[in-house]
Amino acid sequence: MTVVRESPREGPPESFLEQIAVSVHLRRYKEEVYTVLATYLDESFDMGKRGIYAVGGITARGLPLFELDRKWEALLKKIGIAYYKASECEMGTGEFAKFVKTERNPTLNERENLTEISHQFVSLIATEPNLVVYGVGVIQPDFYEVIKDSYAHSVLGNDPFPLAYDLAMVQAAWMMKSTEKQKAAAQQPWQSVERFVTSFVRDDHQIYGPLAGERYIKLKASNAEAERYMGAHTIADDKKVFVLQAADAVAYEIRRVLHLAHKQRKESMRGQFKLFRDHSRMATIHTAVKQNLLNTVALHKPGDSFNLSDIMETEYPENIRIEEEMM
Repeated sequence: MTVVRESPREGPPESFLEQIAVSVHLRRYKEEVYTVLATYLDESFDMGKRGIYAVGGITARGLPLFELDRKWEALLKKIGIAYYKASECEMGTGEFAKFVKTERNPTLNERENLTEISHQFVSLIATEPNLVVYGVGVIQPDFYEVIKDSYAHSVLGNDPFPLAYDLAMVQAAWMMKSTEKQKAAAQQPWQSVERFVTSFVRDDHQIYGPLAGERYIKLKASNAEAERYMGAHTIADDKKVFVLQAADAVAYEIRRVLHLAHKQRKESMRGQFKLFRDHSRMATIHTAVKQNLLNTVALHKPGDSFNLSDIMETEYPENIRIEEEMM
């Protein structure tokens, strides 16, 4: 898979979660020491069969998530909206229709106002200490070309949603493994190796929501190594859970930057994504292109849960900083 990656601080690529973990030390003999985090996931996608299907995640422990939640709610009240959704803010629809005369056609001044609102929300994520964001993207033209074949369709499904979310969750497991590995390398031989685990909170979905719990169990069963790092799984409403709204903002910005990285659009990098980059919040962005999809089809039978164990073996010799000249 094509990858763009950053690390929130200088040093080995595996160390980017080292400072955001809290340890839970169990009392009984031979019980493991756990470092527990939470990952919130939401999606953003282009309509039809074009563009990118992105899933964005926010990973942190409890206190940074509490602070983000508190500040997010306060900003919603200040601006006078019930929720934040990045695509609605961009187009002046939904909660943001009150800021424009004509929905989906904001004037220059109205667009500047909407952009400022977007910057305020993204800034809450980018400036919150001890928190990282990441994401995955599926190239939609590649996906829909591949599933023209009936067998591929039976493996991958009707749309990129299931694969994108499975990729995002296994990618989070990789983040846990990489941080655990880095911590273990720095410990003395007599010290216990901490286990890093993340729980997941996902946005609900009319079609896939009722099936998500069972699918998650099967995903863990098909990915034994990743399963060690995957905790609880919860579905929630992004209209009510503020950190899910923040994950939606992450997914939206990842989708827009992937437009540039894959030459789907010619425009400048959005200032909102630069906030993530400049505050070193972006951990990884993986992209599934046509060959990845064909490989997935070749390795699975219809009805199989995706085996994504190759992700868990990924190693990066160096950090990659996202610059406009890369686009």
